[in-house]
Formats: sequence, C-alpha cells, structure tokens
Amino acid sequence: MINAVSSLAPVQSLGNYKRVERNEKVENSEIALDRVAEIKQAIENNQYKINLHETSHKMAQDLLGIG
Repeated sequence: MINAVSSLAPVQSLGNYKRVERNEKVENSEIALDRVAEIKQAIENNQYKINLHETSHKMAQDLLGIG
C-alpha cells in the first residue's frame, strides 16, 4: 500500500546534480559524496522536497515496464 506524502515542505533548489540511472556506475565518487552531503544538509534543514510528480511518473513507468 502506498501512503500519502505531504508536499508542504519548503522548496529550495539544490543546484545541478548528476542523476544516476539504474546499473550506472558513478565515475567520480567525490561528486557523488558532495551530492549526498548537499541532500543530507537540506534534509536536516527541512528544505528537501521530493518532486512527487516526477517520482510517481517514474514509478508508473517502472511498474509498466516502459521506463
């Protein structure tokens, strides 16, 4: 079962980041670690927001096998 997720959290742009697709290796672990630190800081400051539209779209594609 999928639970509702509140979308009332503050929005803050976290800048550009490299999106890592399934089975793709991160070539530069330092960039990945920087991104992890950036996300961690945003979470701690209650400024991290998940794009619910993009997330649900990707989930639907994965479930339908068309992603």
